[in-house]
Amino acid sequence: MSAYIHRTPTSTGNRKTWTFSAWVKRTDMTDNRCLFSQCATSTFNSNTHFRLRFQTTHKIAVAMFSTDVLETSRRFRDVFGWYHIVLACDTTQATASNRMKLYVNGEQITEFSTASYPSQNHDTGINLSGSPFLLGADDSSVGSPSAFWLSNMSHVHLCDGYSYAASDFGETNSTDGMWKIKTSPSVSYGTNGFFLKGEDSSNLDLDSSGNGHTFTTTGTLTATKDNPSNNF
Repeated sequence: MSAYIHRTPTSTGNRKTWTFSAWVKRTDMTDNRCLFSQCATSTFNSNTHFRLRFQTTHKIAVAMFSTDVLETSRRFRDVFGWYHIVLACDTTQATASNRMKLYVNGEQITEFSTASYPSQNHDTGINLSGSPFLLGADDSSVGSPSAFWLSNMSHVHLCDGYSYAASDFGETNSTDGMWKIKTSPSVSYGTNGFFLKGEDSSNLDLDSSGNGHTFTTTGTLTATKDNPSNNF
């Protein structure tokens, strides 16, 4: 079994408004590769299943109800650099396209081959009590994770109750114009939010958000000096 990090919330947070941010570097492109997922326990519940992943087509896709609701037109095939991926959700918004925003390296993606936004005030599967949150795997077959990430991931944030833009987690380098990481962003985490830096090789699933959530790692994670601030 491949490695992934997981936690089952004991309290329900804000299922309408939240932000996921992570820096990733693709080193395996052989299959669907999931950044995170959350699904109801016991039996698969399509109404609460949610995932974000890279497809075999190298497009980024968001799935709700077991169906891709957002899929980029653009393909992301760079294996040499880091991508900064931000997914901001706020289903309270009146305008459908504002309910879910996807950013890559600071740029909001607006061209999708599939675009079907959630209804206003929809409760997503994220931040649901008793529903396992998996970082680096998809749990659409409950208890049998699949689509393991198998690549690098660093500085992962989940902000429960807050919809942030990519600029809250990164910024443009004034010297070379490249998108760079904010290692200590000024963001809030709410009830189920977390911040996994991935920089402590002895404790890669340590939550640095201040919430002190306890995560479980299944399999063996491998620390690397390759990171968003020092690309190998």
